Amino acid sequence: MTHATPPHPIPPAGQADAAPAAMHPVTVIGCGLRGTPLPSGHAAALAQAQVLAGGARLLESFPEHPGQRIVIGAALDAALQAMDACRARGLRVAVLADGDPLFFGIGARLAGHFGPEALRVLPAASCLQQAAARLALPWQDARCVSLHGRNDYRPLASALRRALHEGVPVCVLTDGHNTPGAIARFLIERGVTGLRLHAFADMGSPDERHVAFALPHDTTRMKEQVAAVGERGEPDKRDELDDLDELGGNCTVLLVPRAAPAPSPHAPIGRSALPVLGIPDQDFAMQARLITKWPVRAAGLAALRIAPGHTVWDLGAGSGAVSVEAAALARDGLVVAVERDPARVALIEQNRRRFRAPNLHVVHAELPGCPDDLPDPDRIFMGGGLSGEGHSPQADPLLDAVCRRLPPGGRLVVHCVLLGTLERVRAALVRHRWPAEVACIQASEAVPLLGDLRLAAMNPVFIVAATQPGGDAA
Repeated sequence: MTHATPPHPIPPAGQADAAPAAMHPVTVIGCGLRGTPLPSGHAAALAQAQVLAGGARLLESFPEHPGQRIVIGAALDAALQAMDACRARGLRVAVLADGDPLFFGIGARLAGHFGPEALRVLPAASCLQQAAARLALPWQDARCVSLHGRNDYRPLASALRRALHEGVPVCVLTDGHNTPGAIARFLIERGVTGLRLHAFADMGSPDERHVAFALPHDTTRMKEQVAAVGERGEPDKRDELDDLDELGGNCTVLLVPRAAPAPSPHAPIGRSALPVLGIPDQDFAMQARLITKWPVRAAGLAALRIAPGHTVWDLGAGSGAVSVEAAALARDGLVVAVERDPARVALIEQNRRRFRAPNLHVVHAELPGCPDDLPDPDRIFMGGGLSGEGHSPQADPLLDAVCRRLPPGGRLVVHCVLLGTLERVRAALVRHRWPAEVACIQASEAVPLLGDLRLAAMNPVFIVAATQPGGDAA
């Protein structure tokens, strides 16, 4: 980078205070890759600055600049207050930033603090532009996600849903916890297939590294291998993710769709698509046709009133048909499918892969013990898990736990086939003073008979819905 000396000496504090000058706008300078000279306009702005603010590494890149220095670290508010004081004295403040300051950078925070009219932004190429250029990858349709400081991957799952459908890349910015290796393991765990992961670290420096990792079209075997290595705990056992782990954090990750294998001419209609509403029952992997039939599924999902950002529990998820379609509605949220039977857990995971639902999380656990460990729900669906003993008119461990976890305005929907289950649910709602809505769905399907069709009745299902009092479920 070029180094410049400001032509204006810093005025003494007393002189500036005696005759306050109009405050200059804050100039935000995107510095680009390490070792590359600043464009002439950027260099001129740097030369005029009397105060230089930025991270310690960027400030070290301009050791000859004589301006006052403000180190921007974890205590950002203190740095902003120091910049306010310098501007009040009439000093010109420049903020050094990586790449494009408005691409998941400090520019948004500066605009919020000083106001957009008080900022002059001089961007450099963003890390996404730099990474895409190295791959000669068009990126105008890319989905972008920052995992800096996050403890969940919901934004990534949301971006993946759209990217897998539209065939566009996803850019992910990492940190020391959400590393490229952690992202790859998340993709394998969620059954995401057909992507190539490119991770770039230290771009522009002599130590620049690029690691590529291909997610296979079937991640089942790889997931088993990764789990086996973790269980054995062999420190000298290397797997295909080691190179990604060695990159550490603060990387730029590009997830690029690979060419998908040609579909089988006998594949069911929706099998390679994203989850939608009304998926034909036969398209799901299931056990002995034990599945919530699509007319009943549609009614139950309508009763839940799922919004895009909701967290949804599906307790006793069976084959996961409701979970898969709920994932289409909660496209920016999370669906948690809980099932105790390991064979059915495998079916849910198979359906998650089949319908590309990365925002569907599968939990193999017993009810009623697991709800305490699940993320806070906005909506809860129960299509199973209510059979058996262990309840009374005064207490019901599972239903009581569910009612405790829903926030005001949260919505509970239970499908009941047995009259005893219907009474059990109604008793619990009366005990908790939740107004209940009850509907009975009696659907029929056409089946062949003597060269024509007849209607065969499906089992009637009671749909019990209730809203936690004190909020708006709409």
